[in-house]
Amino acid sequence: MIAKKRLLPILVAVLMVFAMMPMTAGTVFAESDTDTVPPVINPESLHVTLPEGKDKVTVGDTVTFAVDVTDDRYVSRVHIHLQYPVSNKLEELKLTYAGTDEEGRNGTWTGEFTITDETDCGISQIKTNYAFDTQNGSALYNNN
Repeated sequence: MIAKKRLLPILVAVLMVFAMMPMTAGTVFAESDTDTVPPVINPESLHVTLPEGKDKVTVGDTVTFAVDVTDDRYVSRVHIHLQYPVSNKLEELKLTYAGTDEEGRNGTWTGEFTITDETDCGISQIKTNYAFDTQNGSALYNNN
């Protein structure tokens, strides 16, 4: 019974400390307006770079892809899907931001793809290009 009498003042003191803390402590506020504008992929900016001095790639070579993407708020991720010519398998390539606009990450996104012995022979094509913003708004460029 004595332990319960000592515990009550401690509990009241702890509750009073929490009651005096600002309401924003540990609270995340969402913006009042929602993001309804999807990112924009600039298909004319899509650029494929082969290793220097090569017009064909072989096992071990790395191909670089670059594309410009913008959003009114923040581009969160960009993907390219390559379609193999024989198996029609789709290979997803996640691009990384290569620009200087860290606030909105608008600009060039790049990625590298290394040719392996599992890669189909022939000319793979860029089938689709996806871009996402922080609200999962997305843009799709379909290269048919």
